[in-house]
Amino acid sequence: MDIFSLYTASPYFWFFFAALFSGAAFSKATRPVKVKKDKEKEVDRKWIIICINFSIALLMVLTGLFIPGLDEAGENPGALFLFFIILFVYFFLAFRFKKAIGLPSSIIFILLITFVLLFLQSIISFTGETEIARIKVHYAKDNTMALEIIRDEAEPALIDMDGGYFAPIVEIVIFDDFLVFFGNKTWYRFLGLTSFSYEKDDSGIRMYKQEDTDYYFKNPVGISEWLYTLIQNNHEFIPGIKAVQVEIDLVKVFEETGQEPEKFKAYSIRIQNDGGIQIIDL
Repeated sequence: MDIFSLYTASPYFWFFFAALFSGAAFSKATRPVKVKKDKEKEVDRKWIIICINFSIALLMVLTGLFIPGLDEAGENPGALFLFFIILFVYFFLAFRFKKAIGLPSSIIFILLITFVLLFLQSIISFTGETEIARIKVHYAKDNTMALEIIRDEAEPALIDMDGGYFAPIVEIVIFDDFLVFFGNKTWYRFLGLTSFSYEKDDSGIRMYKQEDTDYYFKNPVGISEWLYTLIQNNHEFIPGIKAVQVEIDLVKVFEETGQEPEKFKAYSIRIQNDGGIQIIDL
């Protein structure tokens, strides 16, 4: 989810603007008309502006109730009402007494909002992730596995693999932090799955051994092959590229003997915005 979607999904976003336009309307309503000539026309103009502001405020309230959903808006109505009242009073005073309160407090308020937005943007940018696939374990025993790969843009694939570990094979392009901060996400190309066994060699040392039951997609999800190859071969000359690499992360699959489909063990493969792969138990 990007930062704009995060804000608009909250009723507080819409009630902020409702308080803004309500405060402006009440400020205008309590300010006397000082024009001596054609005063009646100015009074009419004043109330037209007030009605417009109130209409926009009402629209913001309704949007805040129905866009995020009534359940979320009604989750803590007291806090939402208090949030609206505090901002309404602030905006009323800021618009009504511009010289005494409006300019100094507005500067402080803008700086505070800017700081909060930048802070939230950094959190969203560097902790965000994108799910690229899910893996369901249909069977796992005696160093063999039956796995189902589920991707959004393709039909599920049911594959048999040797070994007790599976690992996604993903080519990734990681961007510099400043690009991640401004919304850039790691580019990826999900090629397929490989598998490993964990066993002793002839000298008794335990090691991971890659099996020969790799599975590669005919149409990998993500960026195209030519784009990845272009960046890989020229990333030293492309500003904003931190790294171009292939991620193969192993996950141990525990015994699964074909119980009901709804109880199959599942994993989520996710690409982090600032690089790297996470495989999460579901």
